[in-house]
Formats: sequence, C-alpha cells, structure tokens
Amino acid sequence: MYLTLKLATFTRYVKMRKYLFISLLFLLGLLSNAQNLAFSGTIYGFYGEKVMLLKKASKNLGFEGPISAVEINVKGIETDIIVYSDLTGAYTFSLPKSGEYIVTVSKDGYSTLSLKVNYQDAGAKTIFSLISFVIRKDDKSVNDFGTLSISDNGALFF
Repeated sequence: MYLTLKLATFTRYVKMRKYLFISLLFLLGLLSNAQNLAFSGTIYGFYGEKVMLLKKASKNLGFEGPISAVEINVKGIETDIIVYSDLTGAYTFSLPKSGEYIVTVSKDGYSTLSLKVNYQDAGAKTIFSLISFVIRKDDKSVNDFGTLSISDNGALFF
C-alpha cells in the first residue's frame, strides 16, 4: 500500500511538472513575441488663414471635414508601411514591435505632418483609437509634431 501511495504521489508530481513546464513555455512565447500595437483615427482638413488663438479670432477659416486618400507612411528600422485613409477619412496601421518609428501624414495640396513614435511598452493595450490629424489645404509646409512615447504599461507621453 505504501508503494502504491508513493507511486500515485510521484505520478501527480510528474503531471504537475509537465503542466508547469507547458505553462512556462506558453508564457515565454508570449513575452518573446512583441505584440502588434494598432493606431486608428480620422484625418480632417481645414482651409483659410491661420487661426489666432490668443486674440480668439480667425479669418476665412473653414473646416473641410474628413479627407480620403491621405497617405500615412510608417517607417522604422525594419518597417516601411504605407496605408491610406478611406472615404470617411479613417485610417488604421500597426506597429509590429517596440522601437522608434516616424509617422508621416501627407496628401498633395495639403500640409504634411510628421510624428516620431517611441514604442517601448504598451502593457496589455493593443490599440490606440481616435488619434486624429488635421492638415491644411493649399499649404505645402512640413510640420514636425515632436515625439509620442508609449511606455510604462501603455501610458502616452507627448
């Protein structure tokens, strides 16, 4: 009887170690594969002269609404992604892994926006939605927006 009890305990121990080993492999697989982090939003346009926020006045400023066929170019060390906004101005793109990226938003006849994205740690987040851009019609300027950092379990810093 003692031998049977020892054998049953040993069998449970082996099964438990097997499940622990499989769980550990699964966890390491999740940690070793950086998750894709998606961005989505809408691109809008405006036209007219510059807005004077300090004087709370504007001249000949008009809102064009969502703009289609805007090119969003995402460049990283091993990444070169180009997507276009759809008919409603909506876009979506994914960053394949952590790293530094340059996101450029452009369309012929409009201003160009450039944004550096420093993706370090998104935590459990897989998408940042409602990140929208506004570009100016009849303007050929290139505007650098600075750096958007994603770190500390998905916190955004601009």
